[in-house]
Amino acid sequence: MRAQLIPLILCLTACASPMTSFGIDLRPGAATSELQSLAERSRAGDKQAQLALGIRLEHGDGVARDVPQAIKLYRRAATKTGGKSIIYAPASRTGGRGASVLLDQGPESPGLPEAARRLEQLKASGAAGRGNGG
Repeated sequence: MRAQLIPLILCLTACASPMTSFGIDLRPGAATSELQSLAERSRAGDKQAQLALGIRLEHGDGVARDVPQAIKLYRRAATKTGGKSIIYAPASRTGGRGASVLLDQGPESPGLPEAARRLEQLKASGAAGRGNGG
């Protein structure tokens, strides 16, 4: 039984792995290894990689120009992540009391000012609403 499940699990795992990230094809040889690395690091939350990939997508540097994806990346790179937050957990329907809970989301990482600047420039120029066009 176990031996039959292993191929199924491997197949499902492969199917669940995204083949693209921010429009970059992650299949071996489909894009440069540098570009694939930037896309994978961006997906993992690396703010410097998000900024670098956003710049390449905004200008069409080695990739098809994709302003909406650049905006997504700039927004992620500009946003503070991690740190501690307090969230409120309301009471359940069956009674009880609500509670405030401290949520630790890992090390705090400030947003990148350069990403925020580029995002604002795109919004001000109207490029945020034009899509992929020049």
